[in-house]
Amino acid sequence: MMAEYVNNKGSHKGKRSSSTSFHHPSSRVAHSQRSTRGTRESGEQRQSRSFENRRRNDRKNFNSRNSDVRSSDHKYKRGNQHSKWDDRTDSNGFRHHDSHNKRLDKSSSTGNERRFRGGKRNSYSSTKKRYSPDQNYRSRDERSSKRANKDPQIPEWVDPRDLPSDIRRDLHMLSRENANRVASHMIASYALIDEDPKEALAHAKAARDHAGRIAVVREHTGIIAYRTGHWQEALSELRTARRIGGGPGMLSLMADCERGLGRPERAIEMLNSEYVKDLDETALAELRIVVAGAHEDMDEYDAAIAVLEKGNLDPSQVGDTAVRYFYAYADALLAAGDKDKAIDWFQRVVAIDDEVLTDAVDRLEELEN
Repeated sequence: MMAEYVNNKGSHKGKRSSSTSFHHPSSRVAHSQRSTRGTRESGEQRQSRSFENRRRNDRKNFNSRNSDVRSSDHKYKRGNQHSKWDDRTDSNGFRHHDSHNKRLDKSSSTGNERRFRGGKRNSYSSTKKRYSPDQNYRSRDERSSKRANKDPQIPEWVDPRDLPSDIRRDLHMLSRENANRVASHMIASYALIDEDPKEALAHAKAARDHAGRIAVVREHTGIIAYRTGHWQEALSELRTARRIGGGPGMLSLMADCERGLGRPERAIEMLNSEYVKDLDETALAELRIVVAGAHEDMDEYDAAIAVLEKGNLDPSQVGDTAVRYFYAYADALLAAGDKDKAIDWFQRVVAIDDEVLTDAVDRLEELEN
């Protein structure tokens, strides 16, 4: 049909074609209206036309009234980014009359007057001091120097260079001044442990205060606390050192701290800890010694002997660990009532205890007499 319409339109310019052609629906209405002009209108047609005229007049009057309103309210057009119904009077564009948005004007209210979701803001929030770049910020060295005034006096004979190199390397993250200070306190605490245990612990704590995030320093503090009988503090420091540095930590000392705190059952549980598999032979031997002692604390002498017999009891062993291990085994045998076998092992202890680490000689004399 479209092709026929184009052909007819091209071949009959200015004339209406009698053949079938494409007409838009509006053209048919117009043709129908023109064909009825001049003819006599029926009653229904007159009534319909009268209704159309009244409706057209009503629409014209309505548009006229609206145009007057729009002309008077031109400032509320969309171009001004708000309408007359917004009633936005504050500087931040909030609607004061809107029940869903009752924020107050920030420019005219204080922090405590401003309303927030969940109720009124706590009073401390407006007075809380916040850091700003122009404030005087104390560096880590300045804070460390301030704490140094409360530290025990470092003896004149202490030289920080005497600290073993492997421990010294762990202090590399500190400034030179602070590293020397920490090293000096560690050396002083080691040197004073037998002469003045209280002062030794004070030096160890001073080293910890200046290098609290270094595992070897926390471990050192735990060892000094252990040797001075501060079991709870020693246990806390040793656990912290393990958490910072990783690894099994000093399980034997931690187990002995549990014994000192009157909790031998916890010391025994450490032999089944997940960390045991990471212990070397020496550390495992030390842990077995402590666990055997915990069994003796609970009068479980046979269990103590069983724990030690699972370790290395080779008589050909020498060294400090062998001395302590053989001594613990002899003591457990004696507690269990096996006097003859206990004497035999005490004699082996005396044979290898060149530095007299134990009282095996005295114990042997008592048994023989």
